Amino acid sequence: MDEDRRKAPRMEISSTVEFVVEGGSIQEAHGIDLSETGIGFLTADTLTVALTVTVGGEDVTRLAKLARIIRKEDGSFLFGLEFIEPGA
Repeated sequence: MDEDRRKAPRMEISSTVEFVVEGGSIQEAHGIDLSETGIGFLTADTLTVALTVTVGGEDVTRLAKLARIIRKEDGSFLFGLEFIEPGA
């Protein structure tokens, strides 16, 4: 992100970051900078999440990895996830 667009100054850190996703799965990352409004981090692999989508009245749960995040002009975010397991 462009430094001029940040809402708060960042300080460099070197710390382990843990993500806990629904179901209790823990993923680790390495924190590199931190501010009041956000954190920058590195991962050895993509972040993996479990998601459930209702399709045709039926719940479908799949594992997926974060592929991209795009901030739109209206301030909303578009998330792209890539499924990492075959569909049922």
